[in-house]
Amino acid sequence: MINQPTINDVIIRHQPTTNKPKLIYGYDTLCGWCYGFSEELKKAIHLLKNEVDFELVNVGLFAGIRGPKMGYMSSHIRRNMQSVTDRTGQIFGEGFLKLLDSINYPYNSMKASVAIEIVKDLRPEKVFDFAAKIQEAFFGEGKDIHSDEFYLDLIGDYDISLDQFVERLHSNCYENKAQKSFYDIQNYGFRGYPASAIKIGNSTKVLTEGFVTAEKLAHLIRQELKK
Repeated sequence: MINQPTINDVIIRHQPTTNKPKLIYGYDTLCGWCYGFSEELKKAIHLLKNEVDFELVNVGLFAGIRGPKMGYMSSHIRRNMQSVTDRTGQIFGEGFLKLLDSINYPYNSMKASVAIEIVKDLRPEKVFDFAAKIQEAFFGEGKDIHSDEFYLDLIGDYDISLDQFVERLHSNCYENKAQKSFYDIQNYGFRGYPASAIKIGNSTKVLTEGFVTAEKLAHLIRQELKK
């Protein structure tokens, strides 16, 4: 039996500071299965924190021009919500269910991707915590990911200047960083999300595409580390 890690256990630096192998996690804020995987990811980080470093990479699945209106997405989401909950235990809250009826709501993860890039720079050890909080607030509570206040509420305990954060949230520099992340992720060849790859030295190998348990992910990584 694995002890459930608290959110404070999940403190992993985005920027590599060791020579350990790296687990690369491909994620989009508005990916329902990524939301479903979030608790397993926390467990995996807890299991593997002494063996590998972790890096979160925005994939841009629903960013920019690829982000449709909710009216286009709601039927697909409704068909898949129960599958996500049954497989992962993650609940889609009443606030989100109401949001599904807002047909003109932009289902667009661009601003969330920019926010994640800011936290990577200012508090890299908090980036996985922040990414999980965004999804909990959106899928769990139906909060508006397009408002500045949404993000300011989430970074309150990160010791980040709120004015500095808002300034960067609307800067071309950080939008470009997010766009670069979308481009870079193509190098891994992921075909479904959530996804992970292991980088050992100059070699990178895709491990998972879609939901897996923390134990399964840890097993796959440890197999690679033995080679």
